[in-house]
Amino acid sequence: MYWKAKAACKLALRQAENTNIMSVSNDLDDYLLEKDQCGFWRTWSAKFGNKHAMSVVDGEQDAETIADRFDDLFETACTVNNELMS
Repeated sequence: MYWKAKAACKLALRQAENTNIMSVSNDLDDYLLEKDQCGFWRTWSAKFGNKHAMSVVDGEQDAETIADRFDDLFETACTVNNELMS
């Protein structure tokens, strides 16, 4: 009896989660089809939140410092190997 109830509960939770996912997916699809950007992003934010991942590169969090590091990296990676070929 216990195992049947537990299995039924797990099944019901899984079905509810799948229904919720499909509902959000359908809502997002509808907003895209209607070209309703406000509705789309409102639904997106309600479901997935406004999580902003913090960027850390080589221990730096400042966006300008990170951009400078990438600039330096790409400058050295994209130099001409042979001056005669340029």
